[in-house]
Amino acid sequence: MGNGVSPRVLEAPYLKTERIEMAKYRKKPVVVDAMRWTGKNTAAVRKFCGRVTKIYDGHKIAYLLISTNQGKIPARKGDWIIRRNGKILTYCPPDIFAETYEKVEDGGE
Repeated sequence: MGNGVSPRVLEAPYLKTERIEMAKYRKKPVVVDAMRWTGKNTAAVRKFCGRVTKIYDGHKIAYLLISTNQGKIPARKGDWIIRRNGKILTYCPPDIFAETYEKVEDGGE
C-alpha cells in the first residue's frame, strides 16, 4: 500500500495456499421492502411476509416467528422485517434499522 503500512494478511487454510488481504468494504446501496411490527399490525405483517407464527406470553403476542428460506426468525414488537428481491431476509432491531436504512421517497431502484 502507498501509505507505508503493510496490509494485514490472513492465512486461509481452507483455501489451501491462497492468501486473503484484509480490506475495508462499504455495503452497497440496496433498496429493500420493510415493515415495522408494532404489535397491532400483525395481519399486515402476515400479508407482507407470508407465513407467520404468533408466539404468546399469556394472552399477549410476545413475538412472531417469520419463515424464511434459512429457517424461522423471531421478530419482536418494534422490529423491522426486511424483504429483498421478493423474499424475506431477516428482521432488524429499530436502532440498527435507523442507522442502516433511509426511506426512499420515489419508489426506489
